[in-house]
Amino acid sequence: MLRTALTALAGLALIAASCGSPDSPDAGNPLDLGRDSEQRQCVQNMYEICWAQSMHYGMYNEYMTDIEQVYEYMGEVLTCPSCGQHYLLESSGQRYTVTCPLPGIPNHGSYGSNNPPPSPEVPDIDECRSNMLGISTAQAIYYGYNNEYADGFYELCEVCVVDSICPACSQTYLLDAEEDHYRLLCPCSIDPEHGSVVDGMISW
Repeated sequence: MLRTALTALAGLALIAASCGSPDSPDAGNPLDLGRDSEQRQCVQNMYEICWAQSMHYGMYNEYMTDIEQVYEYMGEVLTCPSCGQHYLLESSGQRYTVTCPLPGIPNHGSYGSNNPPPSPEVPDIDECRSNMLGISTAQAIYYGYNNEYADGFYELCEVCVVDSICPACSQTYLLDAEEDHYRLLCPCSIDPEHGSVVDGMISW
């Protein structure tokens, strides 16, 4: 189940890629709301929806256009912890935006294909694994565009901003890729190991 891979991050919230701003000022900026638990959970939920959308795009070359379709793909229904409502999804199949349904301004934010949600502060091992999931997501997107995996971080940055450095050891991740196969490994020689990702399958 998609949720299983994400919960391995010990509650970490995306695309893991880069901090974005809401598509419109009406959405509000979640960073202005403080770091209360409901806000963090809501942003994490939107991260998981964005992650699912990226994986779907990598497989089918299009984003899902209905939130019920997203929930079915994820195997669970995510709602805003403050209002209990389903997230709002606007999608053309090539671009999408997911918005917190909380009534009032500001809400918990709005994110999508052009502005992934921010990642909360987490321990090094969780941040490292989040980085590797972000790289894996970028590989899926790259494959969707090019029908092959990227063999370097420069190519990946053409489709998505990724963090290629482990936060614990400050070394670059080891990436070995062929046309239909890739292996991503954290270079840290510490215990516990940060792990690896092979063709989207995580080791932890």
